[in-house]
Amino acid sequence: RRRWWCCDCGAHPPRACRRCVTLCCVVYGSCRGHTRPLGTDRAGGAANHAPTRREEATRDTVAWTEAARGTTVAQDEMNLTEAVASATTVDPGRPGKMTLEGAYMSERMDELEPSDVEQVEENQVETEPEVVFSMDEYFHGETEHTNNLQMLSAWDFPVWDFSKAKLVRFAASMYHSFGLMEHFQIPIQRFENFYDAVFDTSHDVPYHNFYHFFSVLHTSWLFAWTSGCYKHLKPTELLGMLTGAIGHDADHPGLTNAFLSNTKHPLAMLYNDISVLENHHCATTFKILMKEENNILCNLTDQQWKDTRRVMVAAILNTDMARHFGLLSKFNNMFANRPSKEHFNTEDKRQQVVSMIVHCADISTPIKPWAVSKRFADAVAKEFTLQVHKEESLGMAPTPHMLGLEELSAQAKMEIGFINVFTWAAIETLSLVLSNLQICFDTMDRNKRLWQDMLDSVECSKPKKRVGRTGSGKT
Repeated sequence: RRRWWCCDCGAHPPRACRRCVTLCCVVYGSCRGHTRPLGTDRAGGAANHAPTRREEATRDTVAWTEAARGTTVAQDEMNLTEAVASATTVDPGRPGKMTLEGAYMSERMDELEPSDVEQVEENQVETEPEVVFSMDEYFHGETEHTNNLQMLSAWDFPVWDFSKAKLVRFAASMYHSFGLMEHFQIPIQRFENFYDAVFDTSHDVPYHNFYHFFSVLHTSWLFAWTSGCYKHLKPTELLGMLTGAIGHDADHPGLTNAFLSNTKHPLAMLYNDISVLENHHCATTFKILMKEENNILCNLTDQQWKDTRRVMVAAILNTDMARHFGLLSKFNNMFANRPSKEHFNTEDKRQQVVSMIVHCADISTPIKPWAVSKRFADAVAKEFTLQVHKEESLGMAPTPHMLGLEELSAQAKMEIGFINVFTWAAIETLSLVLSNLQICFDTMDRNKRLWQDMLDSVECSKPKKRVGRTGSGKT
């Protein structure tokens, strides 16, 4: 359902204002091929430009009223298709321009059924506005939201202990903590539908499932929340960060980009072997958003939508591990030895901060306390092992770093190497801008020592090879 606002009176249209509202929305730019109506935040700006178009709007008002009442609605013998055909004629006063009724009916065609025409004529049906976010109504008061934030503020958040429905409510608390639900007037039902749809893309794989989706969302929020950097980011950048984080692995098959390219998978052909999965995750997320019932961006202006999409696309594509070292190098060049007051003073810098936050959240398993970190690490080992089995069944050479992960020693070596090469360097780079990350280094150091202890214990438990004496002729 669309919400129309009158450019003259600013009212959510009462019955008496219906025609005025429709005319205003067409004249002042809401119906130029867009499916999103004019929002309240744009109505004022549109009204400021009204004088330049008032004269031509007045000239067309008579034609519009007559067409809406007489041509497109009241004539019982005309069906909807005929009405649209007659309404979308060229205005003789403005060659090449569609008449106002033509623009309106083109916009309305997908919304109306023939049986609805009479109701529009009589203006008997008032569209109820969508229920947008209200903390008191959604959380039944402050208590649930406060409790949610308290649990979310812990690095050892046990994502596996909660249902999908509860995780959606946790997500709402994260958006609400940044003021995004209210700022963008996100409808509650669409928010829940969107998160349900993203969760539903989760495959039955050990690691890249909806638990990981949510973990990356949570860790991205935690980086921004605990460091206070959210205060320096624009609302569209925060919205893009959280929404990109939850969708960063949407529809992940539990296989790597290299596997898809080597097997000539259709996705690899579609994206020309370039960030195959990341492009797919991004496209999948926006495919979900393009469904009206899932569109949490429905009340954004065109510019806000573009800005949010730009942030989401960059954040998701930068989760490709092939971009890891390039991302770190660019971040270092941009922020190293620069005063903190310059960290957020340009759009490009803020974009880099968001991309680095989501990337670090994606590889954040080593910075979580041991109970959480070990469980995610075990899931990674299982998923890699499954890929090795697929590779062997297809007669392919197994991916070297995925071999033998059923053995604890191989898993420990992989995790220690991942900390040394990837996560430690990424968090160190992120700390150029974000404060309060010492806890991440302390946890990584502790986890690394635990993995090393496990590796040493396995090595010590192996039987030692007996070496025979040589040179003396004695045994």
